[in-house]
Amino acid sequence: MISKEDQQLLADTEDALRADGVLADFERENGPIHAHMVINTATVPDDVTAEVEHVDGAVAFEATMDFLDCTIGVVLEPHSMHVCSSVWATPQREDAPAPSSEWVDFFLQTLSGNIEEDGSFGVPMCVFMSDKASFTTIPTADPDDSDK
Repeated sequence: MISKEDQQLLADTEDALRADGVLADFERENGPIHAHMVINTATVPDDVTAEVEHVDGAVAFEATMDFLDCTIGVVLEPHSMHVCSSVWATPQREDAPAPSSEWVDFFLQTLSGNIEEDGSFGVPMCVFMSDKASFTTIPTADPDDSDK
């Protein structure tokens, strides 16, 4: 499940992308959007902390998807793309099934594909998915909306 805060972020991002025609173009090529994922930085769960390789600059990332009742996470060092932990899944409800390997792979591929060669990245990463493809965007604050 995606948090209410991230659901609002996705809705606002989707509204802006629809207003600009970006999602209409995507859907014309790839079919309708039927699912979403948000990737953000995270805190490593207590039951995983002991297994994490401590590397300077390492960052914990976590994904939520609107059709899974768990989060998927990993720690990596973005400059070298060195993976510092195993992938974890944290249930968001007691009877939540574990994510399939396909969704874990999708998270890892999307994450690695949105980290620049210099190790820079933006979060949150908002992912819009159709049956054929996905579209990732990193929302930025509107300078007109910022407090001065």
